[in-house]
Amino acid sequence: PDQVRGSAPVLPNGTAVTGTTESRAALGEPGLLALLADDAHLAPFLDIPGKDNGFDIEGIAVHGPPGQERVFLGLRGPVLRGWAVVLRISPRDSDGELVLRELEHGGRYAKQFLDLDGLGVRDLCPQGDDLLVLAGPSMALDGPVRIYRWPGAAHLDTPDMVRRDELVLEAELM
Repeated sequence: PDQVRGSAPVLPNGTAVTGTTESRAALGEPGLLALLADDAHLAPFLDIPGKDNGFDIEGIAVHGPPGQERVFLGLRGPVLRGWAVVLRISPRDSDGELVLRELEHGGRYAKQFLDLDGLGVRDLCPQGDDLLVLAGPSMALDGPVRIYRWPGAAHLDTPDMVRRDELVLEAELM
């Protein structure tokens, strides 16, 4: 495919590629969604619409030098009992195909749970070794919008829970 539109690869004539090729091109093989289908926390939310607290990636940040990048995927939903979720993956090119490299703890992705006062992740932005987290309602509701600093997030090596006192509230936007 010459280009990617959304998560579906598109051929030069504008035809979207479907089937397993689409999954592999967008998410690696095995695809992230295939891996999450067995995840105790996230699997139940994969078939729920994103704006109804279903699985919904809204934030993405990349940290690290070329070939050693860590990709952080911030989930707008689901928010699980008040905890937001950030996934960390390390995609690499393997003979022209995207693969998810095994992480330090042995899995192909890591989950971090963040106490964002019941809000979901709306965007992520690396700043040095920290991540700035734009947090807002996970569903189509009015609510607070806040920017948190997650100190040292770029160097986490294992899945973890990040408690509210480990985050810095940088701004509240109303």
